[in-house]
Amino acid sequence: MSSQSSLTRAPGLAALVLLALASTTPHAAAVPVRGLVGLPRDAGTATPPPATRRDHYWNVWAELLDPAPPRVTPEREVAVVLTGEGNPRARGCGYVIEGGDLLPRTLVVQANSRISLENRDGTAHEIYSETLPSLTPLRTAAGRAREIAVPDAGRWELRDRQYPQLEGFLVAVPDLVACASVNVRGEWRFADVPAGTYVLKVYRAGEEAHSAPLTVAANAREVIVDPILLTGN
Repeated sequence: MSSQSSLTRAPGLAALVLLALASTTPHAAAVPVRGLVGLPRDAGTATPPPATRRDHYWNVWAELLDPAPPRVTPEREVAVVLTGEGNPRARGCGYVIEGGDLLPRTLVVQANSRISLENRDGTAHEIYSETLPSLTPLRTAAGRAREIAVPDAGRWELRDRQYPQLEGFLVAVPDLVACASVNVRGEWRFADVPAGTYVLKVYRAGEEAHSAPLTVAANAREVIVDPILLTGN
């Protein structure tokens, strides 16, 4: 009787042992990757703080203020992305209109996909592209979003029929893995990148301004990349 009870308990005991072994087996976790990107010194003056940025643009458009010199910050001017063999849906990528402009001005997207462009302004926008016929000037009301069908890899200029001073770019790449968040100081960060080999790219004005290989080791807790200083206008 005792022998039979031991046999009955054996499968359950084996399962517990396997579970314990699995919990102690090392595994590669996704880790943050961060760094700093700097613009050329002649790239322009600083953008107004977020709290006043929207009012400034509205006053310019209402002709209450003279247009100011170009205001450039990394947050709006650059897009930092990873490319390589990743998930079919790129992570961390968001595309918005805020403060009367695209954020960022270069939208780097996965080729042959659909993206959502959110309008966070207090007025409607009509984004379109003369070089991408399928992107027509569809009215997007304040607080709403529109879907954009992205074709194969390529680069297209973006404009706004309501506000001609808005200029941007749509860049489609075939192997987009993730998009970094970028702040006004140029500090960028990917929240969780799995172990693997990638290419870190920085886009500005619709062009690839920087490219370098990036490896995330299986035992890494965080990856910090050397500062990137862009050149040119």
